[in-house]
Formats: sequence, C-alpha cells, structure tokens
Amino acid sequence: MKKILNITFGSFTIMMILFTFFRQFDLAPEINNETVLLVLIISTSIALLMELSDKIQNHYDISSIWIDLVVRISICYVVVFIACASFGVVSFSLFGLWEITPTLILCFPLTYFYTVYMNNELAESINQAIQKRNKIE
Repeated sequence: MKKILNITFGSFTIMMILFTFFRQFDLAPEINNETVLLVLIISTSIALLMELSDKIQNHYDISSIWIDLVVRISICYVVVFIACASFGVVSFSLFGLWEITPTLILCFPLTYFYTVYMNNELAESINQAIQKRNKIE
C-alpha cells in the first residue's frame, strides 16, 4: 500500500509542479478543479496498474529491467492518453498521443527516481528496525 501511495502522491506532486511551471508560458491548461481531479485519477490509476504489473511480473518470475521499463512506460501512455482524451484535454488520435509525450518525457523519469528513492528509504528503515530488534533479543 505504501508503494501505491508513494507513486500516487509523487506523480501527482510532480505533475502539478510541471502544470504550474508550464502554465506560466501558456503550455499547459488552466489549473482548476477538473485538472486537479484528472491528475489525481491519472496518478492513482498508474500506481494501481504498476502494482498489478509488479505482481504479475513476480508471479511469472520476469526480472528483465527492459521489460519492466516498457511495461511501465506503456501503462503511463495508455492511462494518460485515455484520461486526457476522456476529459477533452487531447483528441483520440495520433496527434493526441503526440501531445501527451512531452509531459510523459518529463514526468516519468522524475516520478520513477522519486519512487525508487522513497522505496529505498522505506526498505532501509525496515532493515534498521529488524537489526535493532535482533540486537535486543
């Protein structure tokens, strides 16, 4: 659950920062309630699908970093495209797919590195707690 929350809140925060920055140059839509809801839906959907993907990859013992990367990028493209097209931000077309690419190119690596960092921090705190408990016994 913490992993899902890390991805959701990390990507939500990064996307809102990017929207705010690009809005200054009229390169992003106006930030309103609908935009915030859209970003939250996208962030949560991506986090849930990535967790499902991890479970499937673990079940079938798939450990290729390249397969994982392609799956994660595909999840992001599909979710962002469907959500943005459904909310009328982009059209259901190849051009609409092209329109979301700059945002994904910026947001994906930032979110990926943020979640890796946060998951490593979580693992480290768990390991420290285990070591502390083992010293007590």
